[in-house]
Amino acid sequence: MLNQKLQTITQSGTVALADRVRQLEREGKKIIPLHTGDPDFATPAIITEAAYRAIRDGFTHYADSKGLLPLREEICNYLLKFNQAKFDPGTEVLVSQGGIHAYFLALTAILNTGDEVLLAGPSWGSHANIIKLTGGVPVSVLSDQAGRFIPSVDAYRKLLTPKTKAIVLNSPGNPTGEIIDKAALLALLEFAQEHQLYVISDEVYDQIVFEGRKFISASSFPEFKERVIICNSFSKTFAMTGWRIGYLAGPAEVVKNALKVSQGTITNVAAFMQLAALEGLRSAAVWEQVTQMRKHYEYRADEVMNLYKQAGTSGIELKKPEGAFYFFARIDKLNAGSAEQVAMAILEKLSVAVVPGSVFGQGGEGYLRMTFAASDEHVFEGFKRILSFNTNV
Repeated sequence: MLNQKLQTITQSGTVALADRVRQLEREGKKIIPLHTGDPDFATPAIITEAAYRAIRDGFTHYADSKGLLPLREEICNYLLKFNQAKFDPGTEVLVSQGGIHAYFLALTAILNTGDEVLLAGPSWGSHANIIKLTGGVPVSVLSDQAGRFIPSVDAYRKLLTPKTKAIVLNSPGNPTGEIIDKAALLALLEFAQEHQLYVISDEVYDQIVFEGRKFISASSFPEFKERVIICNSFSKTFAMTGWRIGYLAGPAEVVKNALKVSQGTITNVAAFMQLAALEGLRSAAVWEQVTQMRKHYEYRADEVMNLYKQAGTSGIELKKPEGAFYFFARIDKLNAGSAEQVAMAILEKLSVAVVPGSVFGQGGEGYLRMTFAASDEHVFEGFKRILSFNTNV
């Protein structure tokens, strides 16, 4: 008998859709790809050149299983600069095989079988799946667009049980694009402290924030440090999605446990990739490129909102996101079926790939997620077609 635990885990909806798009493209169809959160910008040349140099210099063997110390030190500098959070590079940081691996390590480090994890819904599908994979039970805490998809502490409190072990926070959020503000974050941290819960904070979009909004990390409050675990990645900030490198930062005992899992699954992250990420963190020129990428994402978002205003009576409702690079569009006024049916109709009739909100769990039905991390041409043409959906089906 195969592993029965995997029967409760769904295939990633976004990955499955990407596979479907690739199949259509192999059949000769031209698809506008607004489904995948993969920056269309190239990884900065300074980073790729650092990787070439590291390979030529022989950094192709085993490395420190925690991550190269200079990289861990620079990660701590980053967290101090942007989060005002102090971490010990020797005991409180672990380099991971991407942000999703950091999240897996965090959950594996703290969960026992049957422990419950409170998860704001709708949420990225892998958040719930990995909770299940590591023996936990995801519990959706719902909020709607009127509540900015950020549940109140009372909503969390109503679902609290003796088995509750942790809260998963994702800000800026995927798929919603919302950012939790300081007051709401502080209230949530106080709730976690009161009930001795861990807060796992997925911060992979921390550098992609719009309209002067400020991202505040869960690690920014030193009084809650023993309860907070940060998961982050170089994927979105530095356009390094295919490199698969990220990190976990948290209490020493959590990192110690996570290291056991990392050693037993990947041994270590490739040293040449670590040196490339290190160069990115240190380079002023790379950070200038990060600023330009963020500005261009916001330019695209503003242009899409202009298209939306011009469309007038479209049954699709858009709201400019506060961060990340997704529109989470409300579609219930279309009366055109489920989110999956609408997404498939847009794919088949308009040749635009979007993600049905239903893949993001409870609270996602009635919405579509569309990225603006694709090229200008694809973003603008794709949204024009989407906003004409009523007249095309």
